[in-house]
This record gives sequence, C-alpha cells and structure tokens, in this order.
Amino acid sequence: MITTEDLRFIMNIASHRTLADAARALNITPPSVTQRIQHIEKNCLLL
Repeated sequence: MITTEDLRFIMNIASHRTLADAARALNITPPSVTQRIQHIEKNCLLL
C-alpha cells in the first residue's frame, strides 16, 4: 500500500530534473533515492 509520505517522495522526484537533484532536495544520497523507489515499487506491486 502506498502512503502519503511515499506520494510526497514521488512528487519531489518528479519535480526535479534528475535523481541526484531530488536527493539533494531530500538531503539523502542518490542510492537512497533508488532504494526508496524500489521499496515503493515492491510495496505497490508495480513490478
């Protein structure tokens, strides 16, 4: 199930040009962004 926080995270990524830019805005590393995306995909059965 997707959470409100997941949606905010996805919207943040969508509003930036790159994952690196999104990571900077979120104060996390680019690999952490990728891991979070994978977690969201797995929990939402998108894969």
